Amino acid sequence: MPTLVGLCHDDNWRDITLEELRMSFRSLLSRFTLDPAAFRTMMRDTNCIISGSTALHFLLREPSSWTPGDTDILVAPAYFDTTLRFILALPGAAITYDSQNVPPGVYHSINATLKRLVKVTTNMTTFDVMMSKERSPYHPVVHYWTTLVMNALTADFFVCAYPTLTFSHRGAMKKYFPPPSPFEKYIERGFTFFAPGKHLDGSLSCTTSIACPRRQRYFGDDYCLVFPFVSAAHVDKLGTELADSNMTSAWQLGGSPCNNIDCFLATPRIAVTMIVNGGWQAGLQTVEEA
Repeated sequence: MPTLVGLCHDDNWRDITLEELRMSFRSLLSRFTLDPAAFRTMMRDTNCIISGSTALHFLLREPSSWTPGDTDILVAPAYFDTTLRFILALPGAAITYDSQNVPPGVYHSINATLKRLVKVTTNMTTFDVMMSKERSPYHPVVHYWTTLVMNALTADFFVCAYPTLTFSHRGAMKKYFPPPSPFEKYIERGFTFFAPGKHLDGSLSCTTSIACPRRQRYFGDDYCLVFPFVSAAHVDKLGTELADSNMTSAWQLGGSPCNNIDCFLATPRIAVTMIVNGGWQAGLQTVEEA
């Protein structure tokens, strides 16, 4: 993927490369539906995103022995019903689980960043249609268990929060799990992980670069790899495409291995900040727009 992105800035290769990306995206959508164009239109109309292993697999774009499992669809509350109706209209669609309709007394677990989870099986795949608790569909992505899956596909562009780590098949773990753990299958797929609270480049020296785990990050910042399928230019300010016009999703990995308590890190002016602290516990901080 980095090579393709680089070719998009070469006048001799731009059109060919962009068409390759569009064809790849159509091929991906063809795994879900017989009408990729309609599916893409639905994604654009509802601002939903494809995340998880499906987005990771698309971004890496390399021969591999693994294929994604269920297809994760994240959507803001305002567009959840529209998205779910579209999925249920696909051939053979049937709900196999709905967190909203679990019988009383039956234990079930749902991610704290989600308001509702509906599993839908179709003739072609299984969808996890997930409603974010916030107006931004990126809110749950901030709290994913590793940086490796902090990626998303929209109708018109992709975004990768940690491109250097991701394309190196490495990820920072945000928490530990007892066996069987979710990262075991990724280790089998050839990925490696390191513990939280360390500099992302492995150094111990103080830095205010992306390598510092205390740096405030948000989707669409200068450290993200964001590239559209429809234009040769990088998206500098994503605005409402990445989130609601008054909010975005941000995070801080936490920890200070260099022990520099006077470290000053710039914080972008955003309406809502989702912060993961040094103990990897999620919190919500509201900041008024200036």
